[in-house]
Amino acid sequence: MDMPSIQLLLVEDNPTDVLLLQDTLMAAQSVPFQVQHVERLDEAAQQLAAQHFDVVLLDLSLPDSLGLETFTALHARVRDIPTCGVDGPGRRSTGRAGCAGRRARLSREGTNIRRHIAACSTLCH
Repeated sequence: MDMPSIQLLLVEDNPTDVLLLQDTLMAAQSVPFQVQHVERLDEAAQQLAAQHFDVVLLDLSLPDSLGLETFTALHARVRDIPTCGVDGPGRRSTGRAGCAGRRARLSREGTNIRRHIAACSTLCH
């Protein structure tokens, strides 16, 4: 029996990071992901209003929003969808974002990309 795929909204404005995250998510053998990508917070809000997602992977540094306010603004609109905030190298000031109501910090540094997959998988099961 096939496992249903996880509908993931990827909110990321850096094309290199988008490719890296998509490739890594697609390579996850244990969990199939269907990834929809947008680049701005306002686009994410539109997508979330238009279709169902199981989880959101949210860059905390977007052209139209920055830092923890990015997570707070999106989470206020869709409290029932697990949302993981992701910050970049050296951006500890953007701090902690929520992962399904818990505080967590996901970083693009080093091998932490595998943690994104694990976090998304855990939130959706």
